[in-house]
Amino acid sequence: MTFALGGGLVGTAGWIYWWQRDRTRFGRLMIRRKNRVGALLGRRWPDAPVRRFLDEYHEGKATIRRSPGAFYRMGGLPYLTIACDVVALCVVFVALDLFPSVWAAFMGFVLAMAGLAVVSVPGGGGSFEVILSAYLTSRGLDQAQAIAGAILYRIVAFWLPAFVSLFLFAQFRRRTKEIRAVTAEARRCEARAR
Repeated sequence: MTFALGGGLVGTAGWIYWWQRDRTRFGRLMIRRKNRVGALLGRRWPDAPVRRFLDEYHEGKATIRRSPGAFYRMGGLPYLTIACDVVALCVVFVALDLFPSVWAAFMGFVLAMAGLAVVSVPGGGGSFEVILSAYLTSRGLDQAQAIAGAILYRIVAFWLPAFVSLFLFAQFRRRTKEIRAVTAEARRCEARAR
């Protein structure tokens, strides 16, 4: 069943890719599909929003064609971020003298992040730590060690940067006020000199 669903999705994606290569043909197809869905629901919608969407879509394709490196960087940076987070998670466990496999750390991190997407509590409400520690416990780590590692990772990867950013933001605000005061004083002196 899963294989059939996956095959169906890949087939649909290939079919859409083949149709979207010809802008005019794809536009007509999408308008026909919109009208068919509207007929099934007993509704009529204007064509203009669909045409605007398709114009933006093709404009985006042209932008990617002009600057493919920027597109690849944009697509690659999230994967780099995940890799850095997994490395940080592994370093935390090594600091605790624990050595889970990189694959277990990766899967635990991905599952915990997926759990954050489902849980609608501000900051995750501890769900990240619960999911990560439960997964690592199921992979052979002691429960207390898995919890300690998950909490330490969260402190190092989330709370520490948040507090450092808050400190830097306060410094930036203070420095901005000082610059504005000096600039205002310079303008007053300049106005008196005239």
